[in-house]
Amino acid sequence: MPGESDTTVRTVHEVRHPARTVVDHATRDDVDHVVGSHGREGVSRLLLGSVAEKIVRRSPVPVTVVR
Repeated sequence: MPGESDTTVRTVHEVRHPARTVVDHATRDDVDHVVGSHGREGVSRLLLGSVAEKIVRRSPVPVTVVR
């Protein structure tokens, strides 16, 4: 059927170090891609936030950061 996809989106909520948690899940689970936001405002939005930067650098799968 048009518009159907075999894509599964999963959201996980944990109270830990955010970058480590995301990278751990991407490494351990069947993750193909990580999508997130950097959450910065003003002039600083031109740069990645520290958590987003750590995820981009350490993730074993592609990462898309949106603002």
